[in-house]
Formats: sequence, structure tokens, C-alpha cells
Amino acid sequence: LIQASLGDSEGLLAFQTTTRNVDPLGRSALMLAIDKNNKPEAITALLAAKPDFTITDKQGFTAAGIAAGHCDSENLNQLAKAGDNLKGGKIPPVVAAAAACENWATLKGVFAKVDLNAQDFQGRNAAFYAAAKGNLALLRWLADNGANLGLADKQGLTPLHSAAQNKQVLAFIYILNRTENIDVKSIRGVTPLMFAANSGCTECITAALAAKPNLDLKNADGDTALMIAVRSLQGKTAQLLSDSGASQMAKNNAGDTPSKLATRLGMMRP
Repeated sequence: LIQASLGDSEGLLAFQTTTRNVDPLGRSALMLAIDKNNKPEAITALLAAKPDFTITDKQGFTAAGIAAGHCDSENLNQLAKAGDNLKGGKIPPVVAAAAACENWATLKGVFAKVDLNAQDFQGRNAAFYAAAKGNLALLRWLADNGANLGLADKQGLTPLHSAAQNKQVLAFIYILNRTENIDVKSIRGVTPLMFAANSGCTECITAALAAKPNLDLKNADGDTALMIAVRSLQGKTAQLLSDSGASQMAKNNAGDTPSKLATRLGMMRP
């Protein structure tokens, strides 16, 4: 495999008859060559041997997924020309690229005809990772080309949750302006406002308030956004929510109110 990935003639000859051979991590010679950024001529020779593009390593990447993780548009284009549909793996290439790459100048052409709502093994699409990184330019391109900015993952978390959790204010505002439901809940009842409260993203909360969220929604533990802000010791966020009308009398499943939590955590005097 190593010989083949380096373009060694003997290794390439062996690869041509055993194209599904993989190493202990599940990677083929082509995948090794792309991952190690080996000689272009070696990759060209490996592609000429008509490899199986569906081989997925133990991390969930195909050869295209590995190239995408390296933001390698050149190899992605080569793979596409050789017949790879750039869709395989538990982590589709477009998702891998969104998670890894800041600059999409050369990647936009590569993924122009790919399903931009493809989801990884967690159910997350490219927009989810673009939101987490605050890549506003990518979010705009994804939205303009049909990506669903409200697509939920397997936990029910959306790109709006992702932006709030990672304190990506501009991404949060961009998605919020294109989202009908600011109170969208995850499976455990967590809203984007609750994530903003937890991360201390006061700018996110200020933007969310304009959309008139229900400040007293509760998650599976009975916690409101205000309770979460208090528990996370986010004093400014807690004050903002309180000043905006969040209930001081709400009780969670343990019987705690925001005031009780604040007193116990030293944020308020008894």
C-alpha cells in the first residue's frame, strides 16, 4: 500500500489487482496518497487503476472526504473526473470541507452539483459546521445554492443552535433572519436561546429578543434560558434575560428557581 501510494511501479502493479486492500485504519493506497499529499503522478496512476471510491476508512472518510478535509480542490477535481460522485462516506466530502476549510474560493466549483444538505453520521450538514466556525461567506453560498439552514441533526440541533453555542454572532444573525422559528427545540428541549445563555453570547440574545422568543421555555431538565445562564455563571447574560422579562419564579425539575440557583452559586446574596 505504501509503495503504491508513493507511485512505486511494483506497488502500483500490485494495487491494480488488489484495489480494495486497506491498512488497519481502513485506508487504501489512494487514500494514503491523498492524505500524505504524495506525488501527483502517483495519484494519477492510482486513479487510472479504477479504484473503488466507496471505500470508507474507520473515521468515516472516503478518498474524497480525505481530500476535502485537506481543502484539496485539485485532488477533488481529479477524483470527480475519474468518476467519484463526491458523496460517499459517513462524513460526506462537502461536510468535511465545511468543517475544515475557511477559504472556499476553489471549492465552490467542486461542490456546485453536490447535495449541499448531505449529512454526516451525526446528521449534521455543511451549514451546521459553517455556523460553528462563523464562516459567513460559506453560509451565504450554501443558502444561495439550496442548503437548508434549519436542518436538524440527530439530536435535533440546527445551525442556529450551532452558531449560538459557539458565540458566532454574525452567523447567528444571518441564520436567524432566515429562520421562521427562534424557539426550535432539540430532542432534549434545548433552544438556540438556551445555548446562547450557556455560552454567554449576549449579542446573540439581543438579536434573538427581536424575534420575540418565549423566554420561559424549559428543556428536559425543566431549566429555562435564565436558569442555564445562572448555572453557567454568565452574569451579563442572566441580567439581560431577567431585564427582558424572563421569569424569576420558574422552577426546574429539581425545584430550583433562578434566584435559588444564583444564591447557591454566589451570584446573589441570600
